[in-house]
Amino acid sequence: MTDNIIRVRILAADAASVQIVPVDDIRECKRCAEGNGCGGRPWFRGFARGQAITLANTAAWRSGDTAELHLSSAGLNLSAALTYGLPLLVFLVALACTQTWHESQQLLAAITAVLVTPILTRPLRHRIIARCLRLERTSGSACPCRYDTAHESPTLRGRQR
Repeated sequence: MTDNIIRVRILAADAASVQIVPVDDIRECKRCAEGNGCGGRPWFRGFARGQAITLANTAAWRSGDTAELHLSSAGLNLSAALTYGLPLLVFLVALACTQTWHESQQLLAAITAVLVTPILTRPLRHRIIARCLRLERTSGSACPCRYDTAHESPTLRGRQR
């Protein structure tokens, strides 16, 4: 399985931690600027607007460095299962366990269980994501955009003109 990768910039770094924000590759993409899109939107929306994420400084990062934030597919899948699958399972279990109750009480219990599950599993999801994230030096071949004009087909080139 491949990692999910986005480019990030190191805002601040000390001996113990680094603060990162995503690099907005879409602004640098010619195809996106034309309104055609390239499919390069970041997979990770954990960054609140203007808010940095703090990670451990394991590789002597310096402020201003550009890096790649990797999230393993297994970590992403496990987090998605906890976020979506577990509440669904809890909903079904709550319905099954409350079959002798009145219908409205049964539904209320199941909905309450669904709403409480993400709150209770949040620390576990954060721990899983933190274990599956790694910061790596940007490789020289990293392209800011998935769309590469060097490999553009002649047919596509003709339509754009």
